[in-house]
Amino acid sequence: MDEVMRLTAREAVRRLKAGDITPLELIDAALARIAETDGALNALPTLVPERARAAARAIMDGPRTGADHPGWLAGLPIAVKDLTDVAGVRTTFGSPIYADNIAQQTD
Repeated sequence: MDEVMRLTAREAVRRLKAGDITPLELIDAALARIAETDGALNALPTLVPERARAAARAIMDGPRTGADHPGWLAGLPIAVKDLTDVAGVRTTFGSPIYADNIAQQTD
């Protein structure tokens, strides 16, 4: 996992395209790193790992070419800042007064 966490985004995408690594492996590596560091940082107050894994499975099972291709960055995990609404996900805007705010739509 440590090797995977040290990949640049370009290298991770290259390895995804080559089939050397899967989106699920990248998600697991990212979650492991978050578990190691976020206690002190508190940068990611809301995680949705099962949603990420479901999206990864859809990418892995979907078309690799043509009009339905998921895009060049497909499978590369990203963190969405807690200031951006994502439908169905808690968005606190960095404040405890929004601790129970669930976004209705995605920005």
